[in-house]
Amino acid sequence: MTAGSLGYVYRENSSNFPRVPYLCADATIVSRWKSRLGAPQKFKVGISWRGGSKRMSRARRSIDLDQLVPIFAKDSCSFVSLQYGNVSDEIKEFNTTHAKSIVEFPQEAVHDFEELAGLIEALDLVVSVQNTTVHICGALGKTCLTMVPCIPGWQYGVSGNGMAWYSSIELFRQTRLGEWAEVINNISTRVEIEIARKMGRLI
Repeated sequence: MTAGSLGYVYRENSSNFPRVPYLCADATIVSRWKSRLGAPQKFKVGISWRGGSKRMSRARRSIDLDQLVPIFAKDSCSFVSLQYGNVSDEIKEFNTTHAKSIVEFPQEAVHDFEELAGLIEALDLVVSVQNTTVHICGALGKTCLTMVPCIPGWQYGVSGNGMAWYSSIELFRQTRLGEWAEVINNISTRVEIEIARKMGRLI
């Protein structure tokens, strides 16, 4: 038997997946990030819009920031980049042409998984394409609204709005190749629901 056969042996069907968080962010790091994020009255959303490399279907999995404007257009939200790689120019260009700015922290905060886990835990919600961010959110039990292309990665399955591995990941799937508008509108509505829930708790 090879290591690649272990999944077949131990995960024969969906009921064999425990779907419970198995990582815990360092409390000191989480507290530090909460202080850096500030504005407790704001609903804080982490975003990641690019996934994979050219060899790993980046074009199919990624999205332009401009396409996410319906999600950004919420006055009660602040948005934080969780995107790995050099995206500073992209964020600066977006921030100069749109009313809603995206907060960007130094790349060390995203490249270091312990720091990234702490930042994610300090947020209220995450919106991401298929990439590592989704799996960290799932491992932590953080709600992540995930944009899934028509041809998804095998980990995301071919249908349904959830992942076998994690209970906190919600999938929003394309119905037509390359068209993200429906996905984004559905996520925008879902974000509104989460904002209402938080505001209800604060009242």
